[in-house]
Amino acid sequence: MAAFVLVAFLQLHMPMVSGAFIPIAHFPSPTDSQLLAEDEALIVEDGPFVSSQEVDVFSLMSLSTELSRSVPPVSEKSSQVEKVMPPFISLDPEAYLGSSWEERFKAGDAGSRYFTDTEDKEHTWTRDPMSGGGVPLEMKHAETLLLAAEDAPAGNLWKAKAAARSLRMYHHARWLAERGHVLPAEFRFVEAAELARRARRSVLASHALGRLGYFLLQWRRTAEAKVALEEASRLNSKTNPLATYLHAVLLRQDVGPDIAALLAAEESILTVGTQPSEELEMERIQHVEDINFWRLAESNPHHCLTARTVAHGLICAFGHAGFAFRQAVIGLSSGELQPPNKPVSLTLPTSP
Repeated sequence: MAAFVLVAFLQLHMPMVSGAFIPIAHFPSPTDSQLLAEDEALIVEDGPFVSSQEVDVFSLMSLSTELSRSVPPVSEKSSQVEKVMPPFISLDPEAYLGSSWEERFKAGDAGSRYFTDTEDKEHTWTRDPMSGGGVPLEMKHAETLLLAAEDAPAGNLWKAKAAARSLRMYHHARWLAERGHVLPAEFRFVEAAELARRARRSVLASHALGRLGYFLLQWRRTAEAKVALEEASRLNSKTNPLATYLHAVLLRQDVGPDIAALLAAEESILTVGTQPSEELEMERIQHVEDINFWRLAESNPHHCLTARTVAHGLICAFGHAGFAFRQAVIGLSSGELQPPNKPVSLTLPTSP
């Protein structure tokens, strides 16, 4: 039956060769009040310090909520911003010369939130010092002020501020990526992951690399996406279903004739959690249905009649036919179907 499995495996990948198996999905954003309530858990400016494990959980909550909640109406969104955003005079870093690192960081954090959480508007663009591309001036100013986190006292406070800065870089990266600004977005995803690692927030680092891998797939950079998704899964596979799923899909495409690797990749797809967008979850369900179909069809040719498409049904039927023909040829070549080798006696008619 190995031949049938291999044939089915090769044919199963035909619809995915184009690289279009990842739908271009937009991750919904949370409301501004939700963002503020959850992101504040990472900053921990007042009160007792929260342990790194707890903050790691907070980072996961913020990111998972961001990917699962819808955007409110424009009027509701605008009123929320006016209510919850603290007023600030300027985001120009020069306005904060001589200010403490806390004041600069607070201004940068507020400016970053205001930038990502309000409706799109016309922006003044400037050269990005990180990638050499272009970014909105407000984003650049906010990031410059957020650098004040590096002046925080070493230890737990620095880790909390670095984690908060990492989350803001993630929001900036996503904003840029969703609008097609590839180079500055990529640099910020990597920077967010590196900051999270330095702050010992593995969940946050894993989610940043997972989103980078997702966008790299949309940008048709499959090899780089595979590296990013593999690292994201290594950092935290249990709480990052997106990275685990996408990595398994890529592995399933690249295993070649290695049946053991194919089964391992399929098992990851079958057991991974719900995906963060409706499009990805529908795609995952389709993968699960296909995997289950081929596994059942391998052992029972009658299951070919339940194929979702005519193509799959024909592939299944011809696969079984080819396997049966191969087995017949092997049987003939080994002599199993030969008649017994006994002497033949012929009775000839006698002459009258």
